[in-house]
Amino acid sequence: MTANEFTDRFDYDPDNDLLGEGGFGKIFKAWDKVRNEYIALKLSKVQPNMEEFSLLSEYKRVCDLEHTNIARYMDCQRIRLPGIGTHDVALMKYYEHGNLSQLLGKHTLTTAQKDRIVDGLLDGINYLHRHRPLIIHSDLKPSNILIVERRGFYIPLITDFGISRQASVDDKSYVTNTIGAGTYAYAAPEQWEARELRPNVDLWSFGILAIYVWFNGKKLPFRADDISIASEAGRIEFMKRVVNLDFIPDLMKVPDKYRTIVATCLVVSPQQRIKTVDELLAHLHPKEIATAPEETTQVLPPPTPPKKPIRIHDERTELMPVEVPLLPPPPPRPVEKVPAAPAPTPGKSNVSVWVAASVVIAMIVGGTIWYALQDHKTIATPEVAKVPANTTAPIRPDTVSLAPPKLNLEPVEEKKPDVKASIAAAPKPKVPATAPKKKTPDPKAIYRVVDESPSFPGGESAMRFWLARNRRTPEAAERSFISGVVKVAFVVNTDGSRQDITVIKSVGYGCDEEAVRLVKSMPRWNPGRFERRLVRASHTIDVVFE
Repeated sequence: MTANEFTDRFDYDPDNDLLGEGGFGKIFKAWDKVRNEYIALKLSKVQPNMEEFSLLSEYKRVCDLEHTNIARYMDCQRIRLPGIGTHDVALMKYYEHGNLSQLLGKHTLTTAQKDRIVDGLLDGINYLHRHRPLIIHSDLKPSNILIVERRGFYIPLITDFGISRQASVDDKSYVTNTIGAGTYAYAAPEQWEARELRPNVDLWSFGILAIYVWFNGKKLPFRADDISIASEAGRIEFMKRVVNLDFIPDLMKVPDKYRTIVATCLVVSPQQRIKTVDELLAHLHPKEIATAPEETTQVLPPPTPPKKPIRIHDERTELMPVEVPLLPPPPPRPVEKVPAAPAPTPGKSNVSVWVAASVVIAMIVGGTIWYALQDHKTIATPEVAKVPANTTAPIRPDTVSLAPPKLNLEPVEEKKPDVKASIAAAPKPKVPATAPKKKTPDPKAIYRVVDESPSFPGGESAMRFWLARNRRTPEAAERSFISGVVKVAFVVNTDGSRQDITVIKSVGYGCDEEAVRLVKSMPRWNPGRFERRLVRASHTIDVVFE
């Protein structure tokens, strides 16, 4: 699209049709002559070296998002407009109710309408965090929530992904908060110090928005009625109240749903804050989580009744009768006739008995004598064992001895191993002649990796407060609505002074020179340490211009 095509297509008054503005451009209500309808026209000036945060980059990042609670751009193009420079021009549907802040300023919502808005915001955040790659919005606030009405309810639409980030699917992953942006009233504490961001940074902002909706836009969870966050002193006081969790007095009177959101989302430490939307839903609706019954508690279906009744048998109380089939009786066995013994003859029975007894006694005595005269090796004495094998001389009974052989029962001295000789024969380990010496830090060298990094007196928070108090936004940047981050690298000497100050990420419009001036005018830093000694170390900081 050329400048002439832009002028011919869109009709708007820059003074009277302004819908909103911020660090990333202005939004106008314009009549689209091609679509024949009102649209929201967003203009954002293209900044040098800030392509990552341009409106066109935002459009490419979110053009594939499709969800009920996500607002989509219809188109985005880069145009060079005469007199004002190159701009990104984005087209979006015009919503007559405006954003969340404008809706709550005009209408008092019912409890059901408030709950529908809060649930819609949570669904939209869940969709962004489940998207691949995961998207962290990091700037959720009422002006970035557009509203559409449907059957008496209001549907929130998350928009303005100008400073959103993409992260990996690992919920422990984080992205660098290079812009340090986000409105103070809705930004998580880790955003104030430009620390790393995790997905639950959006859940902190959601907790603020939920209380904001419940009180119909009149109150925030932290007391801010008596201070002005627009001033530096007011922001410092507000930060103290947030860190101390100084909630408004009537916050504990809200419904259980919102108390749960406060308890889980508004936790200062990102490590202790709730991590995912699923975990938050588990706290909000614990009874809706279905759990599989255990095997011990499962109700089984009753068994199908058998056709014939079954008799239950208990072995401890009764014995089942055993039915034995009846067999025919066996036939009677024939009786054998035993012939009668002949009657003994008188006078002969005693003689036959004595003869038989004498024969038995003679056999026993003869067998005993014969067994004693045999050659039994198991009971032979050593003298008998010495008889040559080829001898034929009979063995005399009087030479046989039944005494057991003599055994040598004298104790045998056990030979113990020589432990000293074994130790002496073992190979000895090789020991280095001298241990390696630690390298002494060079006081003139510049270290990039140190044991203890250089630090501003008082820490990172003190440095941010000092920068905000002493920063002077250049007139050219204010006139052109410039915002961004100037990344400055420098060397911290052992006495805390700085040198070799260099801008490695520029914004322009006088912001770079102002960042260098701020670094030069800082108080002396705490120098870095390596091997417990002070060394010269390189360091990098971000100077934020809003």
